[in-house]
Amino acid sequence: MKQGSITNRFRWYILIPLLSFAILLSFMFFVLFKNYATEYQQNQLISQAQNISEALSSTSTHMSMGGMGMYLRFLYQSMEEEVWVVDKDFQILTRGRGAISYQQLPEEAKQLVTEVFEGKSSINEGFNLYLDDESITVGTPLYVSSQIVGVVLVHTKVENVDTWVNQGLIYLMISLLIGMSISFVAAWLLSKRFTKPLIEMSQMTSQIASGKTDVTVNYRYEDELGTLAQSLNHMALQLKQASHQRFEMERLRKNFIASVSHELKTPVTVLSGAIESLMDRMVETEDIDSYYEKMQRNVFVLKRLISDLLELTRLDSPDFTFEKQRVDTYKIMEHCLFNAQFSGAEKKIHWHVDVKSLPKILGDEDRLTQLFTILLDNAIQYSYPDKVISVIYRPEERQLLFEDEGEGIDEHDLPHIFDQFYKGKSEQGRGSGLGLALASKIAKVHDLDLRIESEKGVYTRVIVQFGGNS
Repeated sequence: MKQGSITNRFRWYILIPLLSFAILLSFMFFVLFKNYATEYQQNQLISQAQNISEALSSTSTHMSMGGMGMYLRFLYQSMEEEVWVVDKDFQILTRGRGAISYQQLPEEAKQLVTEVFEGKSSINEGFNLYLDDESITVGTPLYVSSQIVGVVLVHTKVENVDTWVNQGLIYLMISLLIGMSISFVAAWLLSKRFTKPLIEMSQMTSQIASGKTDVTVNYRYEDELGTLAQSLNHMALQLKQASHQRFEMERLRKNFIASVSHELKTPVTVLSGAIESLMDRMVETEDIDSYYEKMQRNVFVLKRLISDLLELTRLDSPDFTFEKQRVDTYKIMEHCLFNAQFSGAEKKIHWHVDVKSLPKILGDEDRLTQLFTILLDNAIQYSYPDKVISVIYRPEERQLLFEDEGEGIDEHDLPHIFDQFYKGKSEQGRGSGLGLALASKIAKVHDLDLRIESEKGVYTRVIVQFGGNS
């Protein structure tokens, strides 16, 4: 996208309405001002005509028409307007225009004189034929002893009004130019301010498209652009997290393949070597049973590893479901403890058991058996000989505890203890590293929380926290 295009469009979007509005407003103002100027000039003429009429009225009782002519000539020295007087005999007195017959006046002019003799001031342009230029004429009655004895006509050139209007128009155009200049500067600044975050967002999306997700838009206003900026920042964060997760998944995949290969390598190597030795008849007769026993043990390891991998895959699947039934965890634990006592006999394990108040929960009996068996087997495997393993249920806290007195777990290993194939330094060569990962998955689908506390060389405590499905 061309960066300047949206800025220019935005400027024109502001300027065109402003310019249209300014022109319309200027036209309306001009019309109103012209009407006002004309009306003001007419009112001034009426006022002048009335003043002249009052002056003539006060002197007309002892002044002849000739005296009025002298008075009119005196007025002309201080006025730009031209003044006529029409007496009751319709004789017209003017300055230097000679005799003008009333009968020669146009009908519009006669109508004005007639209206004024009726006692009304009036305005007309019907005298233009007898004047040098276009003019406006105002007529007002001339009173003597409250009787209308004549009409005072005051003429003024239209150009006097036009001059005033033109001056106003010049001021209006200057104001319009100044206003448009200010509007242009304001539009330029506003467009820069408005389009800057849009340009930043465009650049941000281009960077994201090129694979760079560590980018943000710094826009803090709570408006539509702010919402868009927050959405883009959230999208960038999600893409960054997705990229990290993809990298982590790839790392886990490689580690998974390496771990599976490593776990399969030992039993497969043993089986391959034993089979080759038996086929080549390199094994003494008395050792054949021992070879078969080793082969059977490694086949069991392979079956257990494959079974655990398949179970983990099923539990990780988003489509995984199982039919939950109300099961008695006490009976399940009783069965698992019965088997564990035989497994721990070789190490002379002592048992402290208090699980009679274990609740019934919704779940799968086989998988809960698998969960408890894994935790008991781990406790036996890592306990010191001739020590106590405690299995206790605390009904107040809804917690089931498995605690052994044994090797414990290094502090830096605890955060990874539920990772697939993870083994601490002290566990290398022991087990597949899938037991606790599988136990964690089984606990999760049963709304159980699994956590471990340990002190190296002292104890390990596994806590199963029951949720709300019991």
